[in-house]
Amino acid sequence: MTERKPVFNPQTVTSKKKVAKKGQSKNKGVALFQRKKKPDPSTRTIRFAPRTAQSVVSFMFFSFFLVMCVVVLMTFGRVDTLSRIAMSKQVNKEELVTNVNNALKDTEQLRYEGMKLADRLFTISHKDNGKKYWEEQLAPFLATGLNPNDLGFSTTSVDRIARNVRFIKMDTIDEKEALYRLYYDVRFTEGDTWQQVQVILPVSYEGQEMKLIDRPSFTNLATTEEKNTSIYQENRFTPKGSDVKDEEKNKVTEFTQRFFELYVSNDEKLALITNVQGLGRAELVNVEPKQVLKINNGNYYVQGVYTFAFDERNPLTSNFMLEIKPTKESYYVTKMNGE
Repeated sequence: MTERKPVFNPQTVTSKKKVAKKGQSKNKGVALFQRKKKPDPSTRTIRFAPRTAQSVVSFMFFSFFLVMCVVVLMTFGRVDTLSRIAMSKQVNKEELVTNVNNALKDTEQLRYEGMKLADRLFTISHKDNGKKYWEEQLAPFLATGLNPNDLGFSTTSVDRIARNVRFIKMDTIDEKEALYRLYYDVRFTEGDTWQQVQVILPVSYEGQEMKLIDRPSFTNLATTEEKNTSIYQENRFTPKGSDVKDEEKNKVTEFTQRFFELYVSNDEKLALITNVQGLGRAELVNVEPKQVLKINNGNYYVQGVYTFAFDERNPLTSNFMLEIKPTKESYYVTKMNGE
């Protein structure tokens, strides 16, 4: 029996290598696949802005905050300063009211004194003794050095008499020196002739005493342009209400008649049907109710005209508005002409 010799089979070696290469390639593929795998997504829910934008927003916020702090400090500082000043110079309310009232009184007194001066300027007799009396009446109103005969009013051939003096306006020349211009409209007669002028009186007022400091001057003030374009409306002040039945309307009208009979004479029985004060010593001519309404509060509104006279030869006519409240037995006037 012959011994077998080992035989080299190249196919066997090749197949092993191929298996090994296949294994290596498979591992390489797995490794390559694992390297290319995407990272796990972040679980954060808040996204931060880029640093540049964050810096700008922060800078703007803190700048605004600082500016507001400065404004608040300045405001409170100013208020505190004003409060200290107010406390240090606290105004006495009673003293302030007294000063205002005194100023108003002085103004009214000045206007009145100017009216008296205008009246005396335009009231002079053409007789010699009349001129002397005129000068005596003017003397207390004239500043030192001003002569009555230099005013331009002393020459007249007939009696000049002031009939009506009306105040127009006052201009301030110098507040510290208390110098003013007073404007008056004067109606006067020269003999049997009526005249009308507007005169300016330059005056000084001090210590509740007025002095004419210069010659009066005449003027003719321009008529001001009409700015009030209001028109007459008969029912302007009529409240909202409903019509009244004829029977009730007649009762209200009869009561209105009795009311005015008592009202114009101010009869003592008037107090039984109203708290309104009557006219007194007059007689009723007639009453004409033009409108009777029942208003929201249950009262009656009566509007119309009535005629009365202190002397029967000289009657006067007036509008009226009554608010009448019904009572158990009659009626009661709660308001007349809105009062």
